[in-house]
Amino acid sequence: MIISARDQLQNRVDGLNQGADDYLIKPYEFDELLARIYALMRRSGLKNSGAADTNKKLSHGGLELDLEQHIAQPMAKPKIIAAIRKKLARFWFEMR
Repeated sequence: MIISARDQLQNRVDGLNQGADDYLIKPYEFDELLARIYALMRRSGLKNSGAADTNKKLSHGGLELDLEQHIAQPMAKPKIIAAIRKKLARFWFEMR
């Protein structure tokens, strides 16, 4: 997934042709970002901790991210995340 302020058609086409599964233009709504992540997870066969509309947790590869409490738990060692929107992009790249 590419998240970029570049909103020209050619930027989006280039990003998708280079292998991105999705392209989200900044600024974006956080709920749209989550919906797109859940869609990518469904398409790739990854599982989240529950139904996307009721559970606000994502997990993969030993890392769990609680989107309501803003806590990431890698290897059962919790860390408070100050800026969940910024860290969510990093989490997504670590899942791949």
